[in-house]
Amino acid sequence: MTGVEVRAEGSGDARIEQHVQVRISGRGSEVIGHLPAVGRTLGRAAELRTVREQLTRRNPAAGPLVVHGPAGAGKTHLVHAAAQGIRREERQGRRFSGEIEIRIDNRTPEQYPPARALRRVVDILAHALDTEVPARLSAEAAQDRYRAWLADYSRRHGGRPVLILVDGATDAGQVRPLLPPDGAGVLVVTSRTRLAGITPPPALVEAGPLAAPDAVALLAAVLDTASPGWERRVARDPESALRVADLCDRLPLALTLAGRALVSAERLTVRELARRLADSPRRAAELDDGAPGIRAALDVSRRLLRPEDRSVLELLDCHPGPFLHVDGVAALLGTGAEQAAGVLRRLHEVRLLEDAGTFRHAYRMPGLVRQFVAERAAGLSQDLRDGALARLLRSYAETAWVADRALHRAPPTTDGVPPGPGEALDSPETALAWLDAERPNLVAAVPPGLDHPDGAVRHDAIGLTRALTAFLDLRGHQEDWILTHRPPRGARHGTVTGRTPPCCGGSWAGCCTGRAISARRWSATARPPRPVRRALRSRLGCTRC
Repeated sequence: MTGVEVRAEGSGDARIEQHVQVRISGRGSEVIGHLPAVGRTLGRAAELRTVREQLTRRNPAAGPLVVHGPAGAGKTHLVHAAAQGIRREERQGRRFSGEIEIRIDNRTPEQYPPARALRRVVDILAHALDTEVPARLSAEAAQDRYRAWLADYSRRHGGRPVLILVDGATDAGQVRPLLPPDGAGVLVVTSRTRLAGITPPPALVEAGPLAAPDAVALLAAVLDTASPGWERRVARDPESALRVADLCDRLPLALTLAGRALVSAERLTVRELARRLADSPRRAAELDDGAPGIRAALDVSRRLLRPEDRSVLELLDCHPGPFLHVDGVAALLGTGAEQAAGVLRRLHEVRLLEDAGTFRHAYRMPGLVRQFVAERAAGLSQDLRDGALARLLRSYAETAWVADRALHRAPPTTDGVPPGPGEALDSPETALAWLDAERPNLVAAVPPGLDHPDGAVRHDAIGLTRALTAFLDLRGHQEDWILTHRPPRGARHGTVTGRTPPCCGGSWAGCCTGRAISARRWSATARPPRPVRRALRSRLGCTRC
């Protein structure tokens, strides 16, 4: 038996090699290789079970299986593990007559045209069937040969289909030519997007962050692999290990890099690693430690964006809050709600944003992505940053005042549904729901506004503070009350650089009671709760509260 190895050279920054082994005997081909074997798989039991069920169904649909997820989530490993499990379970009668892997590696259709992937599979099938491929082959002829040869190969091996993995597709056009004829093949694709536009629609399996216990187990497994039997740093400090996992966004790639950092420094404790990652302004760089890793993977996702969306992504670094709603992003960018929604949707498609899962639909930027974006946004001019913050604060202050006036019309009877982008706050219920949904963003926007050198921005921050006071008292958000009622950095007690203090009419000493009295109908007391008054007294030197 002889071996034939087919290699495809990559383009771009690095040479990407694709290993597809074709074994040939005197009677013709026996098998078209198999996907790489993997070691022990931790977690993702539900996703692994779903992938295996999709791959082994007896009447496969024409649509492919798309395993999608963010950079570093282990999508390719998941498919390899599923294929390996199927091989182990069906040793007596193999489910697949062969397995082929085409590595596109997140290259765009311009970098890796659809015809190139099709030609690679045609060449592999030609080797397996011991036939010749014309040097010049049109796209239509290549498609016909692919379908005919795939069906022929399946027939020669008892009608068993061929498993075809397209790894790292970025566009539906790279997948459509490889849709197999019925029964001849099973197509599975890994991608950072859901690859909309494939007909018939694909089955989707999402590979997101690991569950917390699985993330800690993966971190421990990396250390145990390097030092089997005696490495106990993770077991001795599970709380710090969980903190490290959260700082790595519970992504397998980042967790593996964190584990390697512990392996390379035997005296480094898990607690010290957690503190280093939490304190570092460049966490992704700390994990990479000079080797391509998280930043390289995120940069690939960034390059998949339109040029105008890349600049928007960097400008989102100016947003102080944790949640990205359409109205706030539209104000930050200085665009309409429709344009902002389109940008957020495209950033979510490449998994640079994730669904926040809040009551009002919002996105959030994972921690590693936020730090990566902050690195890319370091070159933004201060004028650009100031303008974005000023627009956001003005929008928040104006809308918060509308919500505050709506709250004072009548006590809210129940929690309402927050309005969508551009909808009016026309009742106490919708006003309260909007304030609840936006509270983390509104509170986070006040401190940078109060400390801003521009008087107009400070004025909007003060207005936002006044508009929030009754709401924060109503909901009992004591820490947020304290945070939004502090004096500006560097300001003398009793003055706000010549402007009226946020909540009273004359001095900081009255700021903790003045607004609460006007909100008597909303609060059980005329003053803030005692813990708030005590904290304000110590922070502001207040004697009246």
